[in-house]
Amino acid sequence: MKKYSLLLIAFFPIIMEAQPLLIDKTNTDYSFNEKTFEISNKVCHTVNVICTSDSLLSENRVKPLVFFKIFDFGDKRVTIKKPLRYLKLEDYIKNDVVVKLKWDLQLYVTTLGNVSHTPNISVIDSLIIYDGKDYMIMSGVVEINFYNLLDFKQTHIQQCNQTILNTMAMIAPLYRNERNGEMNVDIDSTGQMDLYGKLYLIKKKDDLYTFRWVQLDHDEHSPFDYYSREFVYKKDYGIISFRSPYFFRRTGEFQTEKIGATNEYYYFK
Repeated sequence: MKKYSLLLIAFFPIIMEAQPLLIDKTNTDYSFNEKTFEISNKVCHTVNVICTSDSLLSENRVKPLVFFKIFDFGDKRVTIKKPLRYLKLEDYIKNDVVVKLKWDLQLYVTTLGNVSHTPNISVIDSLIIYDGKDYMIMSGVVEINFYNLLDFKQTHIQQCNQTILNTMAMIAPLYRNERNGEMNVDIDSTGQMDLYGKLYLIKKKDDLYTFRWVQLDHDEHSPFDYYSREFVYKKDYGIISFRSPYFFRRTGEFQTEKIGATNEYYYFK
């Protein structure tokens, strides 16, 4: 159990039992969309946050989309008084998300491989949402993914990374995996693949875009590091459906909180 925990913390920036992150929905620099999914008695609440401020966009040269998935919270929001300690959403985006997205824009010229190898995943144990009237806290496993809304015409399909949501990208070729019957990105026909993962556009219809994140070099011991991620992005809204294991908190050795995941994958839509 101890070995499992060390591997998990080493690969992902997990912040458990830290001060909660506060989303202030009255902040006009961002748009917010919330949705609750339930499948097989498993509930996941999601929040899409998109930066809409022209000053922020021109200053940082990126347009962040931050996607929150709250697992294992029992579909319960608890109203609380204004907390004394918390991390503001805007500070998290400025100091963490934007820095990572700007660094992610760099690719090696010869191979088009990623310069940055830091995953775009953070995990915290609680999220507070302020709607202008009440402060509501949701606790459980809060997975945070962040992306860069950046449209451009590619000259090569590998001209991408793990964070760019490019709705003008080339459609990646797929093939059927004979072992499990799933459709996978045909890496061999796209050229040299980066071991640390890239995000491919695999389908588009109207304003809906399906992206598949593929990583060849993954850690089988980490519940968050599974082979491929898939989600549907809707323009000007955010992510409206996604495929994922279901994550939950569990008590392990020495009463230390651990994160578990189901063996099954669910498509929350």
